[in-house]
Amino acid sequence: MFYFLTNDFELTIKEVADYYKRRWDIEVFFRFIKQELNVRYLVSLRKNGIEVMIYMTLNVVMFALIYKKANNPGYKKAKRRFDLEIRNLLLE
Repeated sequence: MFYFLTNDFELTIKEVADYYKRRWDIEVFFRFIKQELNVRYLVSLRKNGIEVMIYMTLNVVMFALIYKKANNPGYKKAKRRFDLEIRNLLLE
């Protein structure tokens, strides 16, 4: 049995549960960004800055997954190799 607390008494039980579920999905997403991509803080607190950071992070994740699929290493190894290759390209 689950108990969900709210101070909005106009919501139905299902709506409250859906809000909690969506909140948990957001928490898991930010945990992924922090742990897997080493993003420790937000560069901006404005909506536009946060959106740009999230889109850029998602782009990097997609590039790392494409790199993994093309080169067939494990995810962590692909992430490290991709990072090294990008750094080398930027420093040239």
